[in-house]
Amino acid sequence: MKMTKVDSSVIAGYFYNDETQALLVEYHNKSVYLYQDISASTVKKVFSADSVGKSFRKNVLDKDPTPIRIK
Repeated sequence: MKMTKVDSSVIAGYFYNDETQALLVEYHNKSVYLYQDISASTVKKVFSADSVGKSFRKNVLDKDPTPIRIK
């Protein structure tokens, strides 16, 4: 599994699984969280936004506020 790097002050990178709609997000503090039931269109919208952090908060955190901590 290879994380896609992101230009963000909060998020270092992400990995998305289309089949399971699972989004893994690595933060700059090296913690990794699993967000579930995230559509591919949401992932595209978030990581192509001018402000990844703001878009992530609006489109992912507000929909799955209790992710699973992986690391």
